[in-house]
Amino acid sequence: GINAEWSLRPGVIRHMWDQEKVHRDKMNELVLRYRIRPTLLLPLWRVAGFTLGAGTALLGKEAAMACTVAVEDTIFQHYTDQIREIIDQGKEEEYKEVLEVMKLYVVADDG
Repeated sequence: GINAEWSLRPGVIRHMWDQEKVHRDKMNELVLRYRIRPTLLLPLWRVAGFTLGAGTALLGKEAAMACTVAVEDTIFQHYTDQIREIIDQGKEEEYKEVLEVMKLYVVADDG
């Protein structure tokens, strides 16, 4: 995963933002393609995410990066669990593209 010390280097925030936009766009594309209904809690998650980000940013750069590390670690674990579940159910072919996207994220975050 990422760590706070590495994340404080110049340009890292821009790089992370650019990666997040690509990731978001790909996931949105897959949601539409597979006709996945977004959670009804999405508006709540958006407010919570903004509040968490803004709140930690007010505490300073180190707090914001510590929060980012915690969120990234949680996403990494969630994707890892989802990959295992798809494989355990023998649905690798059905979810091939989704697996490829999640594996790229997990490998990129673990590197």
